[in-house]
Amino acid sequence: MAFTAGLLHDIGKVIFAGAHGKNYTQNFDAAKRGSLTLIEWEKEHYGCDHAEVGAVLLERWKIPPEIVAAVRFHHQPSAAGEYAPLAASVCLGNFLSSTLELPAFAMDPANPELPPALQLLNLAADDLGDQWKRIRQNWEFVQQLLVLRK
Repeated sequence: MAFTAGLLHDIGKVIFAGAHGKNYTQNFDAAKRGSLTLIEWEKEHYGCDHAEVGAVLLERWKIPPEIVAAVRFHHQPSAAGEYAPLAASVCLGNFLSSTLELPAFAMDPANPELPPALQLLNLAADDLGDQWKRIRQNWEFVQQLLVLRK
């Protein structure tokens, strides 16, 4: 479930990008959005955000409700009810994937999503940092293998 939810969590971005092209995707760059988060920008411009759009699509596809909830609430996992742990896992995975290119692990203290997600899973920031290090080591190993194949 977590793997599938993680793969599908941003499918709403694909829908927005297909409908609005560069007018949407240029806003992945925080400098283009000004002081707004992507979620705030989406709501201001489209009346809904990518998580909501993705969840509606997945409901129409008859995807299991726990995956739909994880997609819908991956930016606010506490609101996912009985599926909050899965939504929190997707939230943390989303954060980790966005930080893997950094030279060192750093939690964004301004990110309001992280503390509730960690609490839901009974994790500490150090646990997340340890996971980041493991992922980075594996990623570097995979990159070395790819270089060897050339």
